[in-house]
Amino acid sequence: MRDFAPLRTLSAADASAAPPLTGITDLYRAIGGHFRHAHQYVVWHEAERVREVAAMEDRIEHRIAIRATQEQVWSLVTRPGWWLPASAMDPARGAGRVAVEWGRERTPWVIDIVRVEPQGYVSFRWASSSAGAAPVQGNSTLVEFYVRPLGDVAGAPREVGVTVVESGFTALDLPDALREDQLKANAGGWRYEMAALRTRAEQLEPPQNGR
Repeated sequence: MRDFAPLRTLSAADASAAPPLTGITDLYRAIGGHFRHAHQYVVWHEAERVREVAAMEDRIEHRIAIRATQEQVWSLVTRPGWWLPASAMDPARGAGRVAVEWGRERTPWVIDIVRVEPQGYVSFRWASSSAGAAPVQGNSTLVEFYVRPLGDVAGAPREVGVTVVESGFTALDLPDALREDQLKANAGGWRYEMAALRTRAEQLEPPQNGR
């Protein structure tokens, strides 16, 4: 951030001798350009604030802890569209595109598998407001899942942390009001789906090797 020179204090004699201010140019001249510098700082600061707000509004993040093994949790979060009712896809093993049938809907949801990092990270792209549409720039958001062990203390239940991050809402080709509605709806949806994920994972049978 640049430093500004200290403001010059005007004396009573300066004020009485100064001609009447008739416009913004006279105002700038009367205070030695400090108003211009201050105005530039206010504009910069406001622009930074707007960018920060926009960044916050572009991202959903939700974390939970699950009493299960990392393998059990991983087998669930890697299934494309697992958050859609009654979907039953196999776990993803690499990048690709799948059509996910869910519930009683005849139109499958097209989901791109973006990246898979075994036991730790998986990401998908989907057009959450357009069932059946292929995810492209302008209609889709990125959904990321992070899976991390939370420790294995002797005598304590084993827990795994799962974080979901959905981003890209500001790039959707939607009116501002609909874009905001989409973000709010998905934020509420993830709270529900992550709670359901916890229940499903904690009901799974432990692996045969006891891990």
